[in-house]
Amino acid sequence: MIKTSMSNTKYIIFGEFKIDGIIDKPDLIGSFFGQTEGLIGEDLEFNSLQKNGKLGRIDINLIKKNGKSLGKFSIPTALNKVEVSLVAAAIESIEKIGHCNGKIVINSIKDDREDKRKKILARAESLLSKLKEDLPDTAVISEKLSENYRKKLIKPYFKGEYFGGPNVLLEKEIILVEGRADVINLLKNGIFNIICFNGSNVSKEIVHLCENKIITVFLDGDRGGRKELDELIDKANVDFYCFAPEGKGVEDLNYKEIMKCLKNKVELNVKVNNEKENYKKNSKNQIVKDIKNEITQISNKRNIVKDLVENIIEKKIDEVKLRKKDYFSKKEFEKILGIIENIKNKKEFYLLNKSYRKIFSGNINEILSLKKRNGKILILDGICEGSILKKAENLDLDLVIARSKSKFKNNYSNINVILFENFYE
Repeated sequence: MIKTSMSNTKYIIFGEFKIDGIIDKPDLIGSFFGQTEGLIGEDLEFNSLQKNGKLGRIDINLIKKNGKSLGKFSIPTALNKVEVSLVAAAIESIEKIGHCNGKIVINSIKDDREDKRKKILARAESLLSKLKEDLPDTAVISEKLSENYRKKLIKPYFKGEYFGGPNVLLEKEIILVEGRADVINLLKNGIFNIICFNGSNVSKEIVHLCENKIITVFLDGDRGGRKELDELIDKANVDFYCFAPEGKGVEDLNYKEIMKCLKNKVELNVKVNNEKENYKKNSKNQIVKDIKNEITQISNKRNIVKDLVENIIEKKIDEVKLRKKDYFSKKEFEKILGIIENIKNKKEFYLLNKSYRKIFSGNINEILSLKKRNGKILILDGICEGSILKKAENLDLDLVIARSKSKFKNNYSNINVILFENFYE
């Protein structure tokens, strides 16, 4: 390394040499002084530079091997960029070292002040952490400082596989984003209650995190973002969602765009239950139409016709048998039959989602304590009482399948009830 008494070193020249003969260090140094003389002006000659204190001690690492000399050297200077570049080029033009031919190559010119800049930046970061307000973003160095500070706010979660804001697990409301870059951008814009879920492969840790939080999913404005939303809905308890503008990623948005997206977030039930809500508006009329069509087709069966007409007159729509073929495919029907067989005589219930996957199960007395979930069908091995049917209405379910039902007044006409015995018919 360079050993020099210069206190104002700016740039250091690093190079290497290969000589066709045996030389000593003074031979190489002598060539620097002698063979650059008159090439680039008197002020940049080695004698003048050394006299004016702009040239430090030349450090040489020399190896003599097989009749040749080779090695590396370094020269500290107090020159500016243009001057040091000229001196380096002049050194590279040397072809004669001592009495031998040789070649000199300049590998690099290092700014010796870079280490000082790094120390200044590290100290500035330490001072920034103690400030109560942000430093004004008026220079490149302050922007770099702010970026490093923001990165330090990112915390690893769940064995370091996920990243989010500080203390995100203690927040009641959480914004779920796709990746680490999205987290960094939201932190940059002053939003801290965030965590990433690392793409479409939603883990059990993220599913568990979503259970007791108010979750807003914030995704990229492309086809991939919409697919990831469907995956999250299917596996986790999500309350709201929003997308970046079409063709943009969350990591690319500025403050105004981020706040606009979050302000316009959509409650998930609006999307999930859109079709269900349309059905609720017309459910009675539609069921009545179905019954009338049934009457027309089986008019020769007087007893059945009589029962159906009485049900229409008394508006006991829940008493009418629900036709399985209108609600389930063969595969879905067989899946539900399997669940019924599984829970019989166990006093249990299953809550299924729109994909007929179990999202919750337990004892019957736990049904009334359920919070709002993205369910579709409730299957229980017990009596469907008025309180359970009311809970099913509050949970926005479509159907209840039970062993039996009590004689309650039907104030929940949007919920259909099928008994086990009718389901096997």
